[in-house]
Amino acid sequence: MARAWINPAKNGQGWTVFWYDPDGKQRQQTLKLKADADAVCARVERELDLGMYVDVRQGGEPLASVFERWATTRGVENSSVKQYRTILNRSIIPFFGFQPMAAIRPTDIQEWSPG
Repeated sequence: MARAWINPAKNGQGWTVFWYDPDGKQRQQTLKLKADADAVCARVERELDLGMYVDVRQGGEPLASVFERWATTRGVENSSVKQYRTILNRSIIPFFGFQPMAAIRPTDIQEWSPG
């Protein structure tokens, strides 16, 4: 079932993408071009499906906080949460510190990622 959809904008100029975030809150973004709306819709769907959705308004939240919330709200065993926290403390925080999500670029991820 689709969790994101597109409708013509209310003002008749553009397209509005609607979706429900992981907390069940309806979000929306209006774009001028249908192709751009299709791309946003597909991206949001993919991020929701992969459990990687981050609300753009939370871009100032540190990566470590987002990771901690993700690790503790997935409904996994306590041993898994402990492993996630070990990864956070040994790998993520030493490299990224407490940078806000919006400040992290793909090149930062490539530099951090082993291999």
